[in-house]
Amino acid sequence: AKAKTAVGIMSRQRRRATDDNRHEENIKRDAFIAPFGAVGYKFRKHFAGYGWFDGEVVEIRPGAAKRKDRRVQYLDGDIEDLSLEELRDF
Repeated sequence: AKAKTAVGIMSRQRRRATDDNRHEENIKRDAFIAPFGAVGYKFRKHFAGYGWFDGEVVEIRPGAAKRKDRRVQYLDGDIEDLSLEELRDF
């Protein structure tokens, strides 16, 4: 019975260490701030009547119509194509 308990404790300690490492990796990843307009650039946009939404540039599409070459995705899953000029307004 003692061996099971010791194994259980070691298993929990390993799991906790793994969770701590994942947490540190997430902090490092989230600490990266993408340059303006680059993939990963994050911003907030206000939609009248709906409020503020967080968005992120997920793709750059060279040659897109009307210079709307920044594909952005909002946290609610919506996607919109914006130009750099439009993105600068946020």
